[in-house]
Amino acid sequence: MTKSRISTLFVIISMSALLVGCGRSNRIVAPLITATLSPVTQSLTVTPFPSQASVQVNTSELPQGNIIKKCVDISQADFPQLQGTLVLEHTIEFNLREILFRNLETQQEHFISEQGGEYYDNETVSPAGTYFSAETFTFSSNGKYQQGPILIFDSEHNSTATIDLKQESYGYKWLNEEQVIINNPILLISPFKNTQEKIQPFIPNYFAPTEIIYDWLFYGRLKNVYDPSMTRMLYPTIDSKGKANVTLRDVEKGLDLTSFPTSYGWGSSPAWSLDGGKLAIALNSVSFDDFKDNDHLQFEIFITDRNGEKLFTTNLASLSQTVYITNLSWSPNGRYIAFWFSSDKDHLHDHMQLAIFDTQNQTISRYCNNSGDDYIRFSPIWAPTNDYLLIAYRVPSERDISSLMLNIVDGKAWVVKSGFEPLGWLK
Repeated sequence: MTKSRISTLFVIISMSALLVGCGRSNRIVAPLITATLSPVTQSLTVTPFPSQASVQVNTSELPQGNIIKKCVDISQADFPQLQGTLVLEHTIEFNLREILFRNLETQQEHFISEQGGEYYDNETVSPAGTYFSAETFTFSSNGKYQQGPILIFDSEHNSTATIDLKQESYGYKWLNEEQVIINNPILLISPFKNTQEKIQPFIPNYFAPTEIIYDWLFYGRLKNVYDPSMTRMLYPTIDSKGKANVTLRDVEKGLDLTSFPTSYGWGSSPAWSLDGGKLAIALNSVSFDDFKDNDHLQFEIFITDRNGEKLFTTNLASLSQTVYITNLSWSPNGRYIAFWFSSDKDHLHDHMQLAIFDTQNQTISRYCNNSGDDYIRFSPIWAPTNDYLLIAYRVPSERDISSLMLNIVDGKAWVVKSGFEPLGWLK
């Protein structure tokens, strides 16, 4: 958390939040293709990419596939028998939060108590769901804050390790189940071995040190999106004609493998699959020369393997003239990508809808619920078994965000706990 953010939070704490409902239905769409689904109502384009260094995408030339849409009611039946532990969060005020561990087999719940008036920030779960972690900080009587350690817990809510920060950071991210990257300075930390290594970032010289790529979240300051082994990374570039690209680089060989052109910022939500074999990013497919404003936003998901071979792109532009995509989330087996998208050019970050891209069948399942807006920072979250999603959800008549469990096999959904936002799914 930055100092500027802390200062503004003191203003916010004295204000009542105005939470506006989105007029969304309490119905959701069924999942991926089954034998009982209705006929396809829309079309999706999916195609392999050639492997040359740079490709200008023209989605109108891609062959046709499928977009599936089917809505079902939220189930009133008993909650399904599942495994693992959900981590949920309820915000009381400011950054004072209740963090709840819910065991899905026993249904037992346990709150992590805050010690000594500590506040939580940057709560996250490791990529394979082994650990939950959160930054801590405290406030003195005169309003100044002091950053504390990062606390790490296992699925049984036992404290397993801490990371003591020697200076204010700009966040952290799990690289794999054993290592964490800290920003400012960039450190690779192994909390269970109590070791750390300083990393020299690879940043083109045309970037100012303070420049942030906001839609890359944690990587917006670092600008190097590493695979779990730190042998590959995605980073922003400018080509010889002054146009923006994002480029995949072999870190060990110091070799750029492939580039994607982009005409809106630097794209959104770059994400590696759990095994590090595939990289996905959401980019505007409208060319740099043709882009003018939100009327020219046609985001698609672009997927490449770790060696730079371009595998797939979607064609949500066939669904709507305006498309914005965010929060790409790979399933643990690397088959599906869940994400949020908006087709409302006047409210790109408000009216978000859930969808799932099946890279095996090359289909997209589009969901009816419209509960994204500003409350999607941690979702969609995959179950370790690849068949359920934990997502943020809000009934229009309710003030607080809730957690919804979705079965992507049969389309049933359950409200997990009202007023608690999903943070992660521990195995």
